[in-house]
Amino acid sequence: MQLIKSIILSIISSLTNTLPISYSSHINLYKNLFNTDIFDNSNLISLLNISLIIAILLYLTKDILLYLKQINSIKSSIKEEKRKMKESKNKLPTPLLNNQNNLYKSHLKYIKIFILISIINSLIYFLLPKYTPSIKVVALSYLFTSLIIILSSNKNSTKNYKDLSYKTALILGLSTLFCIIPSVSPLCIYLFIFSLLHFNKKVSLNYSLIITIPILFINSIPGLIYLLNYQNYIISNIISITISTIISLELLKTLKKIYSENKLYKFSFYCLFLSIFILIWFR
Repeated sequence: MQLIKSIILSIISSLTNTLPISYSSHINLYKNLFNTDIFDNSNLISLLNISLIIAILLYLTKDILLYLKQINSIKSSIKEEKRKMKESKNKLPTPLLNNQNNLYKSHLKYIKIFILISIINSLIYFLLPKYTPSIKVVALSYLFTSLIIILSSNKNSTKNYKDLSYKTALILGLSTLFCIIPSVSPLCIYLFIFSLLHFNKKVSLNYSLIITIPILFINSIPGLIYLLNYQNYIISNIISITISTIISLELLKTLKKIYSENKLYKFSFYCLFLSIFILIWFR
């Protein structure tokens, strides 16, 4: 029975945590709708954040490996150019060496920007007050989420990774404050900010996913501690994480397709429907 409950929770987690529609608000809604203890397993709820981290890393594996390959190629080119300069006794750097050095500095800058965003959003998210809002507050917050998503279409944006800056990092990090609103997930707000800053879809989605990882890890800590200290349900937990990871990975591919086809409004309509449903059902 425990395994069945864990699997159900892992499926719900995958469907709501992967997409920009707020996992915690759905759990709140289900608790109010159904008389069940399935959603009382806070440790598993926490632990399932690991599955989304794994899914994101698997989804971005090709891009991450390509990025690391580019850095390694640049470092090798710099090393080779310096060797040639030494052999020719030329003390002035060649145009190629200058170009490669600039590329290497740019890549280091991107890494520093990611670290800065991770620090800011992790600190803010950690310090945000944790509370269980009333169901009416959830309904109203879904109206706000619906508006944010509809404004995140990003249709004519052209900025790329090279346009990332420390200012961008600061804005993205501080935008995590919006997560105090119950139905606003980090992914939702990051997609919205990237849209406002006119970044293209690939950068917006990939970077939004990668910078949610620190927050997901923070959320997973209680579950990891529980897993290490109490191993009674380790098999069911591993099965749940595996199922959740597989579903989340497929949903990320679906999200990419929906986002690239300018159909993110579907999630906006879904949030609007949820808001109306909650207001009517719990009037």
